[in-house]
Amino acid sequence: MLYQNMTAHYNGYFNATEIMKESVTTLQTEHRDNYNQLLPVFEYTAIGDPASVASELDEAIKKSSVVISLHRPSKWTDDCYLLIGQAQYLKQDYESAQKTLEYMINNFDDTGKSKAKSSSKKQSKAANKAERMKQIQAKNKEIQARKKEQAKDRAERNKEIKDQKKEREKTRKQEKKEREKAYKQRKKDRDRANKIRRKNIKNSRKKKSKSSSRKPSSSHDDKTTKPEPAKEEKKVDSPTPKTTTTKSITEKKEDEKKPFVEDEEDDKKKNKKDKDEKLNDGPLAHKPAKPRGMLWLAKTYVERDFITQADRLFKQAESSGSGDKELMEELYPSMAHFYIYTEQYDSAIPALEQAIETSRDRELRARYAFIIGQLLMMNGSQANAVEYFDLAAKWSRDYEMTFNAKLNSKLAGLGSSSPAAIAEALEKMLKDRKNEEYLDQIYFQIAKTYLEADNFTKAEEYLQLALDAASNNPTQKTEIYYALGEIYYGKDKFDLAYDNYSAALSSMSKTDGRYRGLEERKTSLVEISKHLKQVNLQDSLMMLASLSDDELKKRAEGIVRDRKMKEQKAEETAKGEAMAMKVGMPVGVGTGPLASSNSLESDRVRRGCARR
Repeated sequence: MLYQNMTAHYNGYFNATEIMKESVTTLQTEHRDNYNQLLPVFEYTAIGDPASVASELDEAIKKSSVVISLHRPSKWTDDCYLLIGQAQYLKQDYESAQKTLEYMINNFDDTGKSKAKSSSKKQSKAANKAERMKQIQAKNKEIQARKKEQAKDRAERNKEIKDQKKEREKTRKQEKKEREKAYKQRKKDRDRANKIRRKNIKNSRKKKSKSSSRKPSSSHDDKTTKPEPAKEEKKVDSPTPKTTTTKSITEKKEDEKKPFVEDEEDDKKKNKKDKDEKLNDGPLAHKPAKPRGMLWLAKTYVERDFITQADRLFKQAESSGSGDKELMEELYPSMAHFYIYTEQYDSAIPALEQAIETSRDRELRARYAFIIGQLLMMNGSQANAVEYFDLAAKWSRDYEMTFNAKLNSKLAGLGSSSPAAIAEALEKMLKDRKNEEYLDQIYFQIAKTYLEADNFTKAEEYLQLALDAASNNPTQKTEIYYALGEIYYGKDKFDLAYDNYSAALSSMSKTDGRYRGLEERKTSLVEISKHLKQVNLQDSLMMLASLSDDELKKRAEGIVRDRKMKEQKAEETAKGEAMAMKVGMPVGVGTGPLASSNSLESDRVRRGCARR
């Protein structure tokens, strides 16, 4: 079983997981947020066509399927089914994802073990026997290569041991020489001391013999006094220093050896403990995939509009995985996505607040806070929205998110102020050099305030300013064109409405809720726009026919002058973009759908429309 688990984890499952991570990152990079609309909770769900990662996701499905077929007894089989379902979800093949995830939930228990009968296990063993034999042969080759490597390592270790032994022998000989030298020195000192002592004794005897010359027993006394210094000499000359020195060296060696042995024992215990921890909590530690499978099945039900089933599974996943922090980190944003999808905005706010508490990613917390601010703005709670927009600006490291958070915070703080007051406050942001790339968004927000006040003239004026300042943000251009189209449509200027609707549709995502209705309106305006443009052209020609030669000459000079100014402006813009590309700054200048036309007819049509 260890072989099955090791091979399943480190071959197919690991590689498939890495492919999935890279695919999600690619989808998130491709997505561009539209801050004028409610942000999606998950960027990878907002991609209209995930074709850019389809081949990678197919590869992840293939690797996971191989693990399931070759290593079905392993504990990673349920995880591989989950990976397949996730890949199908990211490919937006929701029907297949539903079937895969339902199979996984129905055939694996809460511990991750398969519910299949033992007969199916036997069949799978028989089917995999040939493959296992191939793997065993490959394993034997690996073992032979490993043995050669181990023999080489042993030779190197033996060499190291011999070198260490020589070093120790050399150290012992050096210590022995030092001990012998010290002993000779001590012996020499001792002999010198004995010689001096004997001389002193001899002198003392002479003195005594002179002082006791009257006593008859002096010779006897001399004899009796002789042994005393000898005893004293023996006592003095006892090899106590030698014994003490030998003992201290032995004790020193024992003292040095003892802590080493204790440290070695401690290291062995620690290594054993670490090994046990790795077996229990290491890379092969397995968590049952069923709770996450329920979560992803609920997300699949949402995309398939199975609302009741999705709600039931979300609640079930929340109750069964309450102690799993990683599951909770993914569950609450998924529930928020579900509530926003079903327009239960009041329920989405608490779910997003829980997502902020459980998330360990700073950028995700900023995103959730921004969405809460947008939802509160939709509910009319501008004062509370300011707090969350400020949090988003504080947490985000992306300046586009930070800018939009600050912009929305300012708008929420102004509340029900007049459009002129809001315009004055927002125009202060135009002076900040850091906001040069986002001038179109500031002008657009000012235009929106005038639109809400039904001041279409001012709104059109600021929308044109936004269009002139447009950067390389296609989503912002889409919003500008759409707003201009709505204004012209309301004024019955269907030819201009058609042109702006066409420009909006060219960059609008097909997942946008307005896409289908806008496409139908554009189609209905095709014929009307064609006839109106013809009428405008005829009006312009009739107007020109009524002019004198001098007036026509002035008009022609004016047209030439306008064209030269446009060409000069285009050249300056191109140079600016080239310089920006050299220094690595974002570039892009937006123009209206008609402003790029160089034909005399389009100029005349525009002027005719302006007169109307």
